[in-house]
Amino acid sequence: MIDHYLRFLTGATIAMVIAGAAVRAQADGGKLCVSEQVGSWRLSVFASRSMLGTGETDFTVCVQDVDTGSVVADVGVTVTARHAASGSVTTRNATSAEATNKLLRSALLNLQPAGDWQVTVDVTSANGEQHSVGFELAVRASTPAWFDTSLWVGWPIIPIALFSVHQFLVRKRAAKKSTFG
Repeated sequence: MIDHYLRFLTGATIAMVIAGAAVRAQADGGKLCVSEQVGSWRLSVFASRSMLGTGETDFTVCVQDVDTGSVVADVGVTVTARHAASGSVTTRNATSAEATNKLLRSALLNLQPAGDWQVTVDVTSANGEQHSVGFELAVRASTPAWFDTSLWVGWPIIPIALFSVHQFLVRKRAAKKSTFG
């Protein structure tokens, strides 16, 4: 019986560690915001997080040739975000230098304040071919930094509580057996 509880506690702890690590994994990619064929290209735009909060957000752009599927490298990419309510605008060139995957283009934009944003990605090739895609993005107010830290510091409370309940039940059963046994 004790072996069953130990297996359960071990499995629950491993599952929590894996789930916690998956939430924090970030790199090029993230949430696919838009993927459209425009002209001879397929433009795909990713945001760094699936739940966007105010602050710096990484936009990663993949430009592919529609016929071959290969990444088009000789293009200039500009990402522009306009806040719907205030009209504030932030623009940045997306470069491969800022991207983790050097086949992609990445730009870091500071999205302040919270609300709806209209994002436009303009792509220009060396021969002058130009295309753009746009999409709307809802940005919520960010959670405080202490909240994110508290999740990492506080997660051990769950397996400790489960172990304590297990110990309580084992001792209660042992006391019952010794009294009636």
